[in-house]
Amino acid sequence: MRKRLFFLTALLAAPLILVAAGCRDTGVNPSSGTAESFYAKGGKGGGGGGGGGGKINCKSDKGMEQPMEIQTIDIESAMRVHLLSGGGYDRNFVKPAWYEIMDENGNVTYVPSGLYTGDVQELLNIYVEGFRPNGTYSVRLVSQDYCANPGYSPWQTLAMPGVAGDVAAPVATAPVAKTRAVFIATFRVVEVEATDNTGVSKVEFFFNGQPVHTLDLVDNLQFWLDGEVPLYEWYVPSEMRGQSGLVTVRTHDPAGNVTETSANLYL
Repeated sequence: MRKRLFFLTALLAAPLILVAAGCRDTGVNPSSGTAESFYAKGGKGGGGGGGGGGKINCKSDKGMEQPMEIQTIDIESAMRVHLLSGGGYDRNFVKPAWYEIMDENGNVTYVPSGLYTGDVQELLNIYVEGFRPNGTYSVRLVSQDYCANPGYSPWQTLAMPGVAGDVAAPVATAPVAKTRAVFIATFRVVEVEATDNTGVSKVEFFFNGQPVHTLDLVDNLQFWLDGEVPLYEWYVPSEMRGQSGLVTVRTHDPAGNVTETSANLYL
């Protein structure tokens, strides 16, 4: 399964979800108690309540009974971390959960779990990439009950390794161009799948040898779920649509290894 990659900028409030060539403003800080808006893209949240659908009186609710916990942290490389979380219970239903990742300067990135958590224990299995090699981060999981009472797991430290000795170049597909409909608008998008043993640090797009778009991915966290493949995109500007030419994509890793793929495409 392929995944259109989301890029999450590190903000203290009102996080942005960036989609390759543009940005989508969620308009909400998930810690403000309105997580359902934060999960409008990709989550399964919304509606309903616990106790077989009975009405919930939030005024008498005493808070979340058992917050979800991070169960496994696997630092796979200098840029990538695998997070596995679960547990959590509340008689009034559990809303979507999200990770908070804080860098050394105190900037927090909100990473959606991509899963909806009910009053049964589910595992949140997510990969996060874009960490700075040799950087130090902290991570915790935030979950909510139906009345928006938050529960927090303890902060845990991520000490990222370096990239010494990495000589393996990224693996990337040839670029392809597609038409994508977003609400009432249609766009032309050039996309490429790419992976690296350490992590993809930058993706550059060229048209007939001229640079047209760059994705800088260090300290710009991206995420995907288990079994999905990272996908990097360039939304073609309107003035370039209808042109034909050579599209070249250079995929970098943080050790300086580069892979170049290309294809003749109609934009």
